[in-house]
Amino acid sequence: MNCAISKPLILFVTVNSLCFLVYFTSFNILNISVPVSTFDTTFASLSILKTETLTLIADKDYVLSDNKSLVFVGDIMLARHVEHLMSVNGYYYPFLGSNFLISEPAYIVGNFEASIPTKHKKTPNYNFQFSVNKDYLRGLTEAGFTHLSLANNHAFDYGRDGYNNAKKVLSENFLVPFGEPDSFGEDTVSYLSASNTTYALIGLNETQMDINPITLNPVLKEASENSDVQIVYIHWGPEYQHEPSKEQRLIAKSLSEAGVDIIIGHHPHVIQSIEKVNDTLVFYSLGNYVFDQYFSREVMEGLAVRLTRVGDNLKVTLMPHSSRESKAQPRLIEGESKVAILTEIAKYSDKNMHEMIITGEVLTPMPLATSTEIAIMNP
Repeated sequence: MNCAISKPLILFVTVNSLCFLVYFTSFNILNISVPVSTFDTTFASLSILKTETLTLIADKDYVLSDNKSLVFVGDIMLARHVEHLMSVNGYYYPFLGSNFLISEPAYIVGNFEASIPTKHKKTPNYNFQFSVNKDYLRGLTEAGFTHLSLANNHAFDYGRDGYNNAKKVLSENFLVPFGEPDSFGEDTVSYLSASNTTYALIGLNETQMDINPITLNPVLKEASENSDVQIVYIHWGPEYQHEPSKEQRLIAKSLSEAGVDIIIGHHPHVIQSIEKVNDTLVFYSLGNYVFDQYFSREVMEGLAVRLTRVGDNLKVTLMPHSSRESKAQPRLIEGESKVAILTEIAKYSDKNMHEMIITGEVLTPMPLATSTEIAIMNP
């Protein structure tokens, strides 16, 4: 029997084996598998839309087909010990428990608490100048994130060059940067569409700016004219306190009076109260999402919120998560533990919202006349 194998066949098998090896290792570092659903609903679709996505980013607008909701989380910090965990376990380690964010097609928004300097160096423990390795950003993309706020007190950790490079590198990874650390400008607002509704994301940083409705009015006016729902995503408040400060409440009141529909906060590193201020729904702080703080239960628990339009209402689904069992790797809290943490949040929140908070769903009316509906009524 002739067992000779032709050289072309050997070449064919070798090339295909190498291709498979590259593909396999790129998504399965150290034999940790990323759930298929993640790639099916996010990474694959973003790759297909590469050219269109980059064009839309330049226009401060973002549309992915079939998206029906928006999901918000709190602070994300991929430096210091989180970088160590990624270097050991794979770039997607922090997001292996994040499937609950994409249980349905959604835009996913977080606060990117760091800089991306052109020359990265690891952030030492106990250091607060955060540098992120750009090679690890694909973990965010593959987890489904679409928008990241740079309106925070760490965006300038490596100066304006680090901030500008962060905008550039995030965009290259199909992540829309919005918000400015110390001013209002063209990057303050980003627009996106879901279920025939246009949302304006307004990134603000109270820790380095005076949030004055008078100076902010042109931004809010533009957002109102170009969207149905205005959402302020704001970095503010004292750290490690469940109760919002007097200053936070005053800012929330002024933003509500200026017409903002929803306010979602971050920076305190713990969950703060949920309230209605006039007609404005306010989440004072969602707490941490990915962070290397392990010194208390509160800093390892956070809240993700999903916004979905249902008729004339916005349904807000509350999704508490925890990284207590897996450092810097948040996972959905379910069952009795979910009820327990929602009951705890309800205790320091608006008493008129207790029942809704405990059930995990909050309903708030849509604005009476959205910009889309006005356009239809006045062609």
